[in-house]
Amino acid sequence: MDRYTRRTFLRNFPVACVLGAGTTAFTVSSPAERASTDPRVIGHRGCAAELPENTLEAVDRAPAVADAIEVDLRRASSGEIVVIHDATVDRVTDGTGAVADRSLEELRSLSVLETGEPVPTLEEVLETVPASVGLVLDLKVEGIASDVDELLAAFDRDALLSSFSPSILREVRETGRESALILREPWLGRRFRAVVARTSVPIYPRMRVDQWLTTAAELDCVAIHPRFELCLRTDLVERAHDRGLRVEPWTITRSSEAARLRSLGVDGLISDICSPLS
Repeated sequence: MDRYTRRTFLRNFPVACVLGAGTTAFTVSSPAERASTDPRVIGHRGCAAELPENTLEAVDRAPAVADAIEVDLRRASSGEIVVIHDATVDRVTDGTGAVADRSLEELRSLSVLETGEPVPTLEEVLETVPASVGLVLDLKVEGIASDVDELLAAFDRDALLSSFSPSILREVRETGRESALILREPWLGRRFRAVVARTSVPIYPRMRVDQWLTTAAELDCVAIHPRFELCLRTDLVERAHDRGLRVEPWTITRSSEAARLRSLGVDGLISDICSPLS
């Protein structure tokens, strides 16, 4: 592995930026680089830039280039746990309407991304993904953690259950399964994504790193899944590791992003592209 030179910039030094009538705190920072590590590659929605997202085709083929597969979970109106990211079927199928308002039979009648494949169930995914391949299950709605736990137990499978929602992660905690808190920048930080990903300008809105890590600890999480820009422009990785949390950022779309994150010592890469990283 290549070794990156350790660099130190001003870290957590507040500067002011006046936006309209208000003042916003920024940080000038560059996290400490470490020797490159070999983080696991997690196929985001089954390597969504290379394969049709959240389909059986994706979860069947992605293990050839990924160490683990990440999929999104919701509940059909008929009760089954189904694999789809959005709250509606509009973007990824030839149908319209809310997932929660459609029965499994109706979801099976739809074609995902013109593949001819229907929206799959979690049970079908568990039947398809080899036991040697890790699973990351992103729970999008409340009230499904116990059902997910029962399905995993029926297949004798482990999985990391993730969510943005603390209330969902409290439900996960009741099952005893390992969990990860997904993190995303506040609105202002999201406006900086293109700048952070493609330049070395070390200015970024100040983030509530301590608050996030405290929340993860209170929820008994074993990992955090931050938006990758948070790793590049704060000391989140180092501070999470100090608390014993794994760090697996999302969503990687370029090999250059993966290289920068490896140099920071992340534990996993949740990526739409998997072949270039394998």
